[in-house]
Amino acid sequence: MKVDHVITLEDNKKYLLLDKAELDNKNYFYAVEVPEINAEPTENYIFLEEIVENNEAYVEQVDDEEIKAALLVIFMNNLGLKLDEINQ
Repeated sequence: MKVDHVITLEDNKKYLLLDKAELDNKNYFYAVEVPEINAEPTENYIFLEEIVENNEAYVEQVDDEEIKAALLVIFMNNLGLKLDEINQ
């Protein structure tokens, strides 16, 4: 899975992967729901954990509040770095 790709979850909702981070040797994504490809995103943002089993990758929504808080810090720092690059 890669940032800027749209994935479909089991509930048939589509999410655009906005950013990727590693925490405790696990990969996580910050994603926004999109009603359809090339449509304006919704205001529904989620954190997803990438799980790899038998050489197949899938994601699960993160529900743990402590992990979500740590991820929020990481993704906000990533955003700050990207904004700094744009403004140079």
